[in-house]
Formats: sequence, structure tokens, C-alpha cells
Amino acid sequence: MRQGDLVCAKKIAVAECYNDWPDGLSDSPVIGGWKSSRDFYVRIYAPKSERHTAKVKEAGKYTGFAVNVRDDISVNADCTVIEGIIFNLMDNGSQIILGKWNGGGRYCVFRNNIALNGRYRHLFLGDYQAASVYNNFFINDTARSGDYGAIDCGPSNARFFHRIYSNSFWFAGDFKGMDGHGTHEHLEIVNNLCYKKSGRNPCFARFDSAYFYNNLSSDSSALGSSSQRNKTLEDIQFASVPKDPDLRILPGSCAADAGKDLSSLFTADIGGQERKGIWDIGAHELSVIRMQVTDDGKIQQ
Repeated sequence: MRQGDLVCAKKIAVAECYNDWPDGLSDSPVIGGWKSSRDFYVRIYAPKSERHTAKVKEAGKYTGFAVNVRDDISVNADCTVIEGIIFNLMDNGSQIILGKWNGGGRYCVFRNNIALNGRYRHLFLGDYQAASVYNNFFINDTARSGDYGAIDCGPSNARFFHRIYSNSFWFAGDFKGMDGHGTHEHLEIVNNLCYKKSGRNPCFARFDSAYFYNNLSSDSSALGSSSQRNKTLEDIQFASVPKDPDLRILPGSCAADAGKDLSSLFTADIGGQERKGIWDIGAHELSVIRMQVTDDGKIQQ
């Protein structure tokens, strides 16, 4: 992508990603060199026709545009939006980095993506970069142990803090869902769902419970009010794990109708489906058609 002053030009720089590589595009871009703002920014996304179905693969092929990441992806342009992409981190130590202290990348948005197979971490939120991360699936289908967290949070403060909403995590091994490192003032961590199979690492590590509520974990680490702890796979009811991981939830899930309404911030789930009524915890909103019989014997939805 060509670089320039988007604010002066009053333009949005758009990179549409098309699924011309069913086995994944191998790449490790650096996004930087732009003068950008909340109104005039860089948007990198897969259009709905090219986007994943919320599953990683069908019949051995990616369900939408995917990147097989060879090295770190660094996002150093303020307010960049990354949306609707599968990132396979290939278990090679690569990661996605949103922002860098004194290096750009503040206010980036990472939404509606699937990130899988991180060796150490999937996503690093740069120091004081005020990233927003919501409606994503984070998956490791190998028994990898990670001490950093799929989402690893750099320091924040009351002015520049990270917002982490409605993400779903599933790990076959001992891998943290999120790590706050205890080096922050203020965070917003709401409606996140994390299951890991075993091990000593917690789902959610080193967070202040004052900023942490309405989350769900397979261990006791989901702190704060209205959170659910020590939930099993039978409680959560993912559509498919461990084979062909699909972190959408099924009817009867303990995550259904258990979330906080965040419609002032966003209104759809990872698949673009509108969230209606009581929100669910996690990236997927369960769609259940409820029928009732009226007094005159008619069925209505």
C-alpha cells in the first residue's frame, strides 16, 4: 500500500483482501508511514463474500481470506482497522503487534478475525496504544504451552487503555487467554470466553478485577462481577472442538444470554450477525428462532 497523509487528503486507505489463495497467502506486512486519524485511516479487511464462515477450514481449505504468517505483522499506523481475516501464525513464533510506544499504531481496531497456532502469543497490544479488540476467535489446536497469553497487554493508563470485548479462546494445551502483567491503570475486559484443556497457566492472568467483568473461564480466573468460572466443554458447547475447531456456541451453552449489552460500541458478532436481546458471552451470538402460538392459533416468530 502506498503511504501518505490521509488526514490532509481526507481519505481512507482501503486494502480489500480476496480469497485467491485457498491454502493461504504467505506474508508478514508492516503497516506504517501514514498520517491517519479516527476519521481518515487504513482499513485492511476481507469483504463479506471473501470472509471466513467462523470456521477455519472446510475440506482442508480455508473458508475465507487467510494469511500464513512468516514473521511478525506490525501495525504502526494510528487507527488502523483489521477485519475479517484468518491469521495462521504457523507455530513459528510470529505474532501480530498493534502499535509501538513512540512508534505509531495508537487506537488500532482488531475485529472479526480468527488467529490460530501462536507459539508464544497471538496478539500483542503495544504500550499505551489504546487498542480495541473484539469479536475474534483465538485458537491453538496443538498442545502448546504459552506464558504470555494469546492477547498480551502492554501497559496502559487512564487516558490510553486497551478495550477487549467479546472474544472466544480455545486451546488444546496450556495457554493463557489474556495476560495483563499487572502493569496497567484502567482496562475494559468484558464478555470474553476462554477454555483451555489443562495446565498451570490461567485463562486470564494479572488483571485488576475492577476492570474485568462478565467473562467466562474453564478455570477460576474469570474475576469480577457476573463472571462464570470453572466451566467445562459440556457447559460451553462449542460447535466443534478439537477437530476442525469452530468456536460458535450451540443452544444450551452457559455463554448464551449471559453477556453485557455493548451495543453502544458495536452491534454485530464475528459473522456479522446482529446481536439482539440479551447478549451472549464470546465472539459468536447464538441465533435462536423463538416461536409462539397466539390466542387465535397462529404461529409467530
